[in-house]
Amino acid sequence: MYDMIKIVADDGSGQITINDDDFYPVELFTWTPSMVGEDHPKIRGPGRHYNFKEIEVMSIELEGHIKADTTEDYWTARKALLEVAIPDPEQLAPWHGYLQFKVNGDSETYYQKVHLVHYEIPTEALYPTVTPMRFEWDGLDGYWKKLSNDAYAKI
Repeated sequence: MYDMIKIVADDGSGQITINDDDFYPVELFTWTPSMVGEDHPKIRGPGRHYNFKEIEVMSIELEGHIKADTTEDYWTARKALLEVAIPDPEQLAPWHGYLQFKVNGDSETYYQKVHLVHYEIPTEALYPTVTPMRFEWDGLDGYWKKLSNDAYAKI
């Protein structure tokens, strides 16, 4: 389904393409927007008053594996992924990076600025060349944006 999923560093200096069969196959890539807005119940009678609700943030989850043929190749791939995905101790931008993706059959590339919320890449003693990976981000724009014209996309 996905032709490309990319993690880009906050300043654009580093990037890594995942969802490939070589090192980073992805099994799950999904997002869930969160709506915000006060609910105002009616004082008399059933229902609520009409009000505006907007998307505030988008929770993004990615799960897959890091895999390699040798232990050395595994650790090289793991370090390359974390170098881009994990924010630097001295942050220069108010976001940790960007996520980009392209869907098979759609000519557009979509992106969003993100904060890393959580990640896990547990090592397994008897599997020195493959481990699961899981990342969770908050999408700061609330919507994916089109890379071609920076317009919001409803996808």
